[in-house]
Amino acid sequence: MQSPPVTHFSDDHLDSFIAAWEKSYGERLSRGEAAIQLQRLVALYRTISRPLPQDMGDDGDVAQSSTQQAA
Repeated sequence: MQSPPVTHFSDDHLDSFIAAWEKSYGERLSRGEAAIQLQRLVALYRTISRPLPQDMGDDGDVAQSSTQQAA
């Protein structure tokens, strides 16, 4: 399995994530822990936002559904 590309987050993004995590889970993350968890969240988002294999055409592009073709 290929490692996801490393994303660097701004201090503001990390601070917002730390505050949201603390509000949701009642624990405060260090900046290092926050960066790891945020990287995992981004990797998850990238994974689930990809088209499903049955939605891919033979050439690797996203196939249009019949409703998209009619428009």
